[in-house]
Amino acid sequence: MRHCLALIILIATNALAVESHCSSQERTIFSCKVMNSSKVVSLCASQNLSAESGSLTYKFGKINRIELSYPNNSERSLEKFRYAHYVRYQVDRKQISFTIGAYNYSILDYYEGEQKPSTYRGVLVVDTRVENSETSLLCGPQAISDLTTLDGLVPCDEGNALANCKP
Repeated sequence: MRHCLALIILIATNALAVESHCSSQERTIFSCKVMNSSKVVSLCASQNLSAESGSLTYKFGKINRIELSYPNNSERSLEKFRYAHYVRYQVDRKQISFTIGAYNYSILDYYEGEQKPSTYRGVLVVDTRVENSETSLLCGPQAISDLTTLDGLVPCDEGNALANCKP
């Protein structure tokens, strides 16, 4: 009976596991499976992440088949991202942004206590060459999000209304 219970717990735990592109040598800052898709979005950091060292990488695609990895070089990679965080009663919005060519990417982790569902996570992609060209890749119900870890490590997104940049 105990073995059966342990097996059920193990299966349930694995069923709730969040898929990630981050390796065992990396720390998962954000990861989720895109809703109605087999694609996974992950933001991976080196284990030694600090203001002085470490790296950050965005990875997107199917597991074991990454379609987009940014940046290509881990050197000074933290500087290639921007961080914004806004908080007030019943609202907590965190966002990490970066740009590749004409495309702006924003990893979102929003909590809106008065809305249903209250949590909104995913990636927003905007083609700056085309007006109203936003594509939202929403996360499924299971996600890892630890974006606040990047506060003070990634430059503040001064052009973002959510940002609380300190001079």
